[in-house]
Amino acid sequence: MTNNRMHPAIRNHSFSEIIVVEASAGSGKTYALAKRYISLLLNPRYHQTDGDPASILAITFTNKAAVEMKERIIVLLKRIALDQFVSSAQKKDIYSSIQTPKEIAQAKALTVLQRIIHNYNFFQVQTIDSFMNAVLLGSAFLIGRSAHFSIKTNYREAIDYSFDRTLNYACGDPKTETLLTDLVTQYVFIENRSGWLPKPAIITMLEFLIGLINTYGKSLYQYPISGKMMMQKKKMLGEQLKQFTDHYFRYCTPRSVSSLKRFVQHTPQWIDLRDIPSYCAQSQPPMAKHMTPPEDFFNAWQDIHTQLTEFIEIASTTVYNPYIKLAEKVMAQVSVHAQEIDAMYLDELNRHTRALYAHHRIHASEVYYRLATRFRHYLLDEFQDTSLLQWQNLEPLIEEALASGGSLFYVGDKKQSIYRFRGGTSHLFDTIKNNFSRFNPRTDHISENRRSQKAIVDFNNIIFSKDNLYRTLHTDPLHKILHEKSINNIIDNFGEAHQSFITTHDRGYVRVERVLDDDHERRNTLIKDKLFKALAELEDRFSYKDIAILARDNRDVQLVTSWLLAAGIPVTSEKTLNILNYPIIQEIISFLKFIQSPLDDISFTTFITGSIFTSATGIQKQTMHDFIFSVHAEKKVSLSPLYTKFRDRYAREWDQYISPHFSHAGFISSYETLVNIFISFSIMDRFTEYQALFLKLFDVIMTKEEDCKNLNDLLSYFDKPVEEELFVRAHHHNAISVLTIHKSKGLEFPVVIIPFFRISVSPGHGPPSMKTHMMFRTDGTMNLVRLTKKNRAFSENLSTLYEHDYAAACIDEFNELYVACTRPRFELYLVIPKKSGTSHNAALHLIPETITQVGSPHHYSISNASEHGPLCTISVGVLKNWIDVIHTELSTDTVYRSQHERITGTIIHALLAEIGRAIPTNLADTISRAEQNIRPLFPQVNDFFPFTAAVTALLEKPEIQTIVFTETGTALNEKEIINAEGITKRVDRVVFEGKDIRIIDYKLSRSEPAQHQTQVYEYMNLFSLIYPRLHCTGYIIYIQEQSIDQLDQRYEQTN
Repeated sequence: MTNNRMHPAIRNHSFSEIIVVEASAGSGKTYALAKRYISLLLNPRYHQTDGDPASILAITFTNKAAVEMKERIIVLLKRIALDQFVSSAQKKDIYSSIQTPKEIAQAKALTVLQRIIHNYNFFQVQTIDSFMNAVLLGSAFLIGRSAHFSIKTNYREAIDYSFDRTLNYACGDPKTETLLTDLVTQYVFIENRSGWLPKPAIITMLEFLIGLINTYGKSLYQYPISGKMMMQKKKMLGEQLKQFTDHYFRYCTPRSVSSLKRFVQHTPQWIDLRDIPSYCAQSQPPMAKHMTPPEDFFNAWQDIHTQLTEFIEIASTTVYNPYIKLAEKVMAQVSVHAQEIDAMYLDELNRHTRALYAHHRIHASEVYYRLATRFRHYLLDEFQDTSLLQWQNLEPLIEEALASGGSLFYVGDKKQSIYRFRGGTSHLFDTIKNNFSRFNPRTDHISENRRSQKAIVDFNNIIFSKDNLYRTLHTDPLHKILHEKSINNIIDNFGEAHQSFITTHDRGYVRVERVLDDDHERRNTLIKDKLFKALAELEDRFSYKDIAILARDNRDVQLVTSWLLAAGIPVTSEKTLNILNYPIIQEIISFLKFIQSPLDDISFTTFITGSIFTSATGIQKQTMHDFIFSVHAEKKVSLSPLYTKFRDRYAREWDQYISPHFSHAGFISSYETLVNIFISFSIMDRFTEYQALFLKLFDVIMTKEEDCKNLNDLLSYFDKPVEEELFVRAHHHNAISVLTIHKSKGLEFPVVIIPFFRISVSPGHGPPSMKTHMMFRTDGTMNLVRLTKKNRAFSENLSTLYEHDYAAACIDEFNELYVACTRPRFELYLVIPKKSGTSHNAALHLIPETITQVGSPHHYSISNASEHGPLCTISVGVLKNWIDVIHTELSTDTVYRSQHERITGTIIHALLAEIGRAIPTNLADTISRAEQNIRPLFPQVNDFFPFTAAVTALLEKPEIQTIVFTETGTALNEKEIINAEGITKRVDRVVFEGKDIRIIDYKLSRSEPAQHQTQVYEYMNLFSLIYPRLHCTGYIIYIQEQSIDQLDQRYEQTN
């Protein structure tokens, strides 16, 4: 490229650059990103950053990855500043990157660290969703939100709610009514679905369609063919088939005639094409032997076959039309609801960000303006899982940065692209390089595996080699569907799979076992036995926390978890992380359900027979069980709820433990209700081993208080929760991890066991009952085509689309297995079942039968201590019944006998709170000003004279003036003071004069003198503790009587 053809940015800024790093598993992608980040800060080549992190944006795939990358950056900066590197090789590598003399680098690194510490909000290492949220917050007005809108994650609940709203509007909206009528026609007559409750299936389809729109940022194409037209075509087909059977049955085989008659025996529009005989997909009719049919026999069959093919192809596309129309309506309602609650749903962030560019036509400069910052350098992690929509949102900003001398650095591995179902596409890897070719992108390959031992690296090099993949893909069942071009694409995806290992990692062990039993139950039993055999062998060499068991899906996770728990082996999995899976939490939820609905006998039974109630009351569980069964016999003649029987028989326990919560239900918040339950039953003290679960429960309820306005809403949430929100991150100190392969992405473990090593190809998108092919149209919309085995038999076009999706799904499968096999550091154990579900497991061919072991077991020195030092137990704070505290604060002011007295006392106290330090020269003017100040607080009061007159008469008395006012000291009104229990007390007036403190409390009347004295003594005691060298005297001034009670310092300092 000659200079006169170069992009201006390249001519003017020689350091504008794009660096692409293709890093295989375990090669140190996070280290490469951290090193690049530090280079941008310290390398003089990038002098425009001037060591300022605010000009750099690093995008990671997960929050955990963001935290890890921040930690790596700070650790490397500390190593440079303190000249304390792990090894000389690391020091050489870092300094070759930053290209800065040691002394200057140390000073710069220290300066950068100080900047990060003092301006941590400019240390921008975050997920793509976090960044999109920041962009939308800066543009809140354009999207109809406030500057502080919230992010919601309960998107399924929003769709469900919006669907119900759409149904409600159907009565007054003819268009919506017509839409729903078309949907029912489609559902019943075209899809031939049965069942009286179609809502779950419709909601599932809506979630799928709306998910596609949010993932790809494109609308869905609707074919211009109505359901009525499809019904007419279907009816014509049924009639044609019936006529053919009636006229030509003698020329067909008896079996084909019989099956065709059964198929068309229904009314034509009710025939179900899913039941059509398979031979109808053949262009030649099922002709009987030794028959010579007339020419019109063949013409009639050919016409039927053509009509069937055409109908099935059209039906495969139009089947989505009514759902798409409904999805658009529901999305509109979701948007309305989100604006009503001033929120944005996490699923919609990227689509709304794209809309800023498309609809509001904002440019990169305006985005930077709204962000109040400008990024010159972009670092992107796990780029193979970046979706096209996410990239489209970043592209204008990155292009602007490159054009002004910035840089783009992205890292990833196409072999680890396993999030295609979320829109991730590894094709972006090469597309970006082509689109930005004017910046001469540089590609670096990192092929040294720094994680795994030699045996594991060697094993993966064999399994994912071109020759082995070619052999695997030419075996049944894969080669029956895949064409040679698709096979080559899969093999090319692993073109850079070969890795080297660190010379010191010269050990390792891999074991492969096969389970060839056809019976599902026996197969699982054998897999279980092999799993426990491996765990027994590992017990002497590894701790439980060093072992991870990877599964393909959540069902396998639950199965393996149940095996381990039954054997008494500590385990950490999504099943054990979810607090609702613990009986102790279920008891609490049951009690909440009971106090919300006392007629709920099941919830009440669950609670009183559980550990919380029996441990607090001392009643044996068996006693409660006997009580339940005895009541059950009585309830045959009585309809009274269970709690009434319990209240009669266990009156003391009812009054002490249950009645207070029963009577307060609905009057206090859900959080305070839970606090009171914990206090009543001493749950924190009695079940200390579950404190992490309890704290998570409190956290969830506090977080949900904004959305769940009452206890009923909260319990509804617990019935259908977002499971990830209920995961407690306090892991067992020594437990086996059980997780899916997707969740293991980016992690590493000393030992990995994969008990269900299988290839399970599931082509297409969407729910199993509606597998869908997706195509992008030139008009910017998405075209959906339903793919079924029956449909493909009739249409070569559908078969071609299926083969395309099958090849993409194969790549997903091999990528997922590659991710799984590259997680271990020391040892890998595989168990390969014969079947994948009910199909043949192609993984049997992926690993040659000759490979049963690689390497040998070995003892490794793995530190059992945490990387951050030993764990310590932190005591949980004492729970307090704040409702009682508030009640005490309110009730200790003045006991009023009527509404009039309450208002009188409040207004007089407000007037006295406006009085200054010294005796006013004109008392009437002072009180008049006080009246003007408090008038807005009491708009319902028209005449203030009775109140001002009472205050004037009080303050005119010399003996009261002597107490209330001071000429040389300090006077404070409504002074708040907090006692040792954290309870706030408010003193009407405190006067500091010399070495004396006067505590003054105003009371309207002498209704409760003993209580008044106790209150003032408490105030005196608190001030005495704060000012031990000053003398405290208390005064109770009774307003109506204009009298004073003086309290001397005669009390014990007990608080």
